[in-house]
Amino acid sequence: MMDTSRLTERDKKVWEYIAKTRYVTTSQLAQLFFWYDENGKRNKYALDICRRRLKYMEENLPITSFYRGARSEKVYCLKKPGKEVMLTPGALDHSIELNDIMIKIKHHADRNKHNIVDFRIEPVLLNKVMPDILLIYEINKRIKIFFIEYDKGTMTLNRIRKKLLQYKEYFAKKLYLEEDWQPGDIKPSIVYLCESEARAQNIRQLGSVDVVTDITKILW
Repeated sequence: MMDTSRLTERDKKVWEYIAKTRYVTTSQLAQLFFWYDENGKRNKYALDICRRRLKYMEENLPITSFYRGARSEKVYCLKKPGKEVMLTPGALDHSIELNDIMIKIKHHADRNKHNIVDFRIEPVLLNKVMPDILLIYEINKRIKIFFIEYDKGTMTLNRIRKKLLQYKEYFAKKLYLEEDWQPGDIKPSIVYLCESEARAQNIRQLGSVDVVTDITKILW
């Protein structure tokens, strides 16, 4: 029988994060929610505290964990009744990479007193296009929305061009106004995050799109 009586507000945020992402590691959750104490100082016991809270949550919430391959830490995901955890090729690694981006965004937001209003990992938009991250971000009471595409250099430029055409159709029809996450009438921006400036230059040539090698460059 589940006992949620000892769930803290932070536990609820951790649970919400696990629900929004496919897979997330213990150390990533520690960096997202336990890294600093209430005074904003680095908590050297963050990982240990995180492990203890996750143990309690796993015993009392519909989440599960597993070890995979050579990874020495647990990976957490939602538990689906009657089903084993199913890993599609590349899904685990990609989710973990997207979590690393969210960690950088959250630490930037905390340092600069910004606010992550909402986010989604690989949401399906109304015209079926799927950004890697949907980020709704508040800076000085001004809200911005980003569709973040994490580019590792493996997708051909032609495939990227086709995806940008899907986005163009999405914006032409103003479908973003009908999304359930829309906080008003804000038009999102597309941002490609690349691992090299050379790759970034190639994507910039495809059209009117923000391309960066450091995600915090857009968060101002």
